[in-house]
Amino acid sequence: LMPAIARSFEHQSMKAAAVAFTDISRRPASVHWLHAHLDVPIASDLVLVCEALGDLQERRHKADYDIGASFTRTQADSAVSVASQAHSLWSSHRSTHNAHVFILLAAKLLRTR
Repeated sequence: LMPAIARSFEHQSMKAAAVAFTDISRRPASVHWLHAHLDVPIASDLVLVCEALGDLQERRHKADYDIGASFTRTQADSAVSVASQAHSLWSSHRSTHNAHVFILLAAKLLRTR
């Protein structure tokens, strides 16, 4: 069941959720509608997961759609390292309240206004 649920997430909505979390962490004093749902401050490790998600998605898009793009072994290893670190960090935060809010937002189950 879990793999089927995981495959139901859309990359665009996941990135939007990641950007929202990153923005809030960078400007914690600013008013953002999501503040009402979060325990602030957001853990720095969870912010790193969100930053990695956005970065890796951009890299994947470039690899998939930019026919002129080429990548070195070092760049590929770097991407794998970022993904591995993010996966480890997510594993240690996935049961937190803010991680649950992230999942709801990424799944479009949390109203934005």
